[in-house]
Amino acid sequence: MQIIDIATINKKHENPIALALGFFECVHLGHKVIIKNLCELAKKYNATAAITTFINNPHTDKKLINTYSQRLEKFKKQNIGVVLVAEFNQQFKSQSAQSFLQLLIKNFNIKALVCGTDYKFGKDASGNIELLKEFSIKNNIELRILNPIMCADIRVSSTIIRQYLENNQQELANMYLGD
Repeated sequence: MQIIDIATINKKHENPIALALGFFECVHLGHKVIIKNLCELAKKYNATAAITTFINNPHTDKKLINTYSQRLEKFKKQNIGVVLVAEFNQQFKSQSAQSFLQLLIKNFNIKALVCGTDYKFGKDASGNIELLKEFSIKNNIELRILNPIMCADIRVSSTIIRQYLENNQQELANMYLGD
């Protein structure tokens, strides 16, 4: 598995990738569906499955479910070939949504993108699905936007899993994690 720091990248990676966008704090049931779709697209385009994450915790008010190294291990088990990482710092946080997309297209040969309906990016989370749609059409990139996964009528999310863990409800957390 290749790890690329997108903040310090200085050359175009010509090998085609299919890219899953998000933080992927843990690899829960919803993330597994995103990764399954990612792998399908990678196969379709003869590309490498790639995923984004942060080295550090962008949510300093919340405890992480999985550390950076734990996430890397989970990605490896899910057949992710490339991990695009960034440190969530002031420079990254202040980058516009357009700048983030330009950084990606300038440095990577992206054939497909996958994300959830609630994916936001860029300064003040100004980037949204509509911007991704425009970007994908303009750059001839297939875009798959996936609806949330429900479990027992509750949306699977890192937030709900964190709540279960904080309340010592390990079985419920494991159900949502798919462990």
